[in-house]
Amino acid sequence: MSSALAFPFKVGQPFKRNELHKIVGGSFRQGMTSCLKKNAFLLFHDKKSGIEFGYDKWEGLQVDGTFAYTGQGIQGNQKLTRGNSALIKAHESAKPIYLIESNAGICEFMGEYALGEPYYDIKKALDIKKNLREVFVFNLIPVSKGKLPATHKYDDLKLAGINSLWIAPNDSEVFSKGKVFSERNIKRIEHGLQKRFGEYLISRGHTVQKYQFKFENTKGLLEPDFWIESLQLVVEAKASSAREYVRTGIGQVLDYANLSRINTTNFKPALLLPNKPSQDLCKLIYELGILLIIESETSFEFYEGINNDILFELDSI
Repeated sequence: MSSALAFPFKVGQPFKRNELHKIVGGSFRQGMTSCLKKNAFLLFHDKKSGIEFGYDKWEGLQVDGTFAYTGQGIQGNQKLTRGNSALIKAHESAKPIYLIESNAGICEFMGEYALGEPYYDIKKALDIKKNLREVFVFNLIPVSKGKLPATHKYDDLKLAGINSLWIAPNDSEVFSKGKVFSERNIKRIEHGLQKRFGEYLISRGHTVQKYQFKFENTKGLLEPDFWIESLQLVVEAKASSAREYVRTGIGQVLDYANLSRINTTNFKPALLLPNKPSQDLCKLIYELGILLIIESETSFEFYEGINNDILFELDSI
């Protein structure tokens, strides 16, 4: 039986929680519980009741379409035990994870989800006694077939942009819980490239800014690496010209350019790399209308078009 048939309610369909448990089993009192004879997992999200335990600080629909879900544990630092551990095991065992919104005793099925990468972030939030503690904020990605519930759609959400001054990132050793050394080192290399490019722009009289996109009723921000009003460019930087990094950068910067069009700034997308990628990737970048910025020995070169010619140098602007 497929996971779509195993859950007794359709996405967006309201029901009472006791009706659900009569059919699929699982704990009535827990927000995280196995069901369907441990072949599936339930996650209950309640905006109002979660406030008491500090769950509301991070929990909810994110600007990137994911859903942040705070782990189990109402007092003190949360631990990877009980429901928190069971959620990870359910995901790694390929069991469906069902997210349910609860409001005043009425539930709504939000669809099937899986854990993204990373599985969780460790954040600070208040516990039931208002003491600051560490919580697991699980990264849920929607995998349901068909339509998402209305509360998870962006069709009618308003997009806002927040402008701020660019600050050079830390290009020394980057430490982050849950990340292996290789990931930290890649981030350090990328930060170094960003820092050199930002300082290069400033030295040539350009104002370098950050820009944050946010949809109403969502949490989190979408933030490109550079927002350069004098050049009308939105720039995404990558630590390497290897295909994996270029493909990711292309998707990100085209998304930022699309958001720029929506909020009427209409900036051109640009991809910042330490050196040129393969010829086929350069051709793809140009055909997609993306400006390619490459670091040279002493400065940065701007390329556009299939002839692979330098479009301009900042010293000439």
